[in-house]
Amino acid sequence: MRAALAFALGVVLLTSGLRADPLPQDLHGRFSQSKAIAGLTRPLLSRGSFALSAGKGLVWRTEAPLRSSVVLTARGVFVLDQGAPRRLGAGSEALALMRELLSGDAAALARAFTVSRPEGPPAAGGPWRLVLEPRPGPLAGIFSRIDARGGAFAESAELLERSGDRTNIRFSGVQPGAGTLDKAEEALLAD
Repeated sequence: MRAALAFALGVVLLTSGLRADPLPQDLHGRFSQSKAIAGLTRPLLSRGSFALSAGKGLVWRTEAPLRSSVVLTARGVFVLDQGAPRRLGAGSEALALMRELLSGDAAALARAFTVSRPEGPPAAGGPWRLVLEPRPGPLAGIFSRIDARGGAFAESAELLERSGDRTNIRFSGVQPGAGTLDKAEEALLAD
């Protein structure tokens, strides 16, 4: 499921409401996440940071309660828990879409999702809401809907899973620039 979550967050951050103006080449910021799992009384909470490099990939670094990094590139999804990277399973359809989005092909999103803007198209830098419903295929087996909101950049995302689980993410301090990456993360993005 880490691969699917990283993929969904990459989509949210890369599209940022399907902005009229292009995204900066690199973005970084912080996140807090709450995941409600069907059958559990309290949600799982985590927080950390991310770095998105257009054309290269996304580093999603969880700092608490457990430290780990997930790196999403066009070649695959990798986890860095205890040293060497380990590849996670990710479908070819998801990787192809991420490759297209990383290269700037925003039309790729409409091929994988039904895209709606309940509040209309955003003004430059203004508030936006984007609802993504997966078209038939592997993504539809995982997610029923992704609801993202933001302004200049993504501010929040709600991921509704077919299992009944729900993930809410708040982004903060999002700004242009690569942020700080460790050597293993840099190596995965550079390949």
